[in-house]
Amino acid sequence: MIVAIRHGGMEYIEFDIKNDVGYKLSEDLSSKIAIENFSDSIRYNKILHEKDIEKHEKAIKQLIDGQKNELRIECRRINQEGKYEWRRYYLTVNEFDENGKGARAVISSLPINELKRLEDSFSMALKQNNITSWFYLPKTGAISGVQNSVFGVINENVTNIDELYQ
Repeated sequence: MIVAIRHGGMEYIEFDIKNDVGYKLSEDLSSKIAIENFSDSIRYNKILHEKDIEKHEKAIKQLIDGQKNELRIECRRINQEGKYEWRRYYLTVNEFDENGKGARAVISSLPINELKRLEDSFSMALKQNNITSWFYLPKTGAISGVQNSVFGVINENVTNIDELYQ
C-alpha cells in the first residue's frame, strides 16, 4: 500500500469519528500524524478551495451523524507547491459502534486534474457545436440529457428510452 500511496499521488487518512481525530501518514510514510478536531481542521487550515469547504464539511458531518457510510466527493485542495489541484475523495466507514453508527472511517483521495481538464474540454466542445450529450444514471434508471446551446444549458431527464426517439 505504501508504494501505491507514494507513486499514485494518493492521500490516506484514518478518521476516528468518535474522538474527531484524523491520522495521516508522515512525509516519509513511516509514522502517523494526529490531526485533532479533524472535522473543523479543513476550514481553519485553509486546505480546500473556499467554494468546496461546505461540500467537504457536509460529507464529514454525514459520516459523523451516521447518515452515510460511504461517500465520494470532488474538491480542490492546496498541494505542496501551494496551488490548487482537483482531488476525488472516498470516505468509507470501516468500524461501527454498538448503536450501528460509524466509529472509524478511512478517507483516501486521488488527484484528478487531468480528468477535470478533459471534462472542461468535452463541455466546451459540446457548447461550441450545439450537441446534446446523454448520460445514463444507474441509481435512478433515468437517462439525462445535457444540451449546450448559445442560450445556456438545458437539462432533461428521460425515464423511458422510447422518449428519446419521439
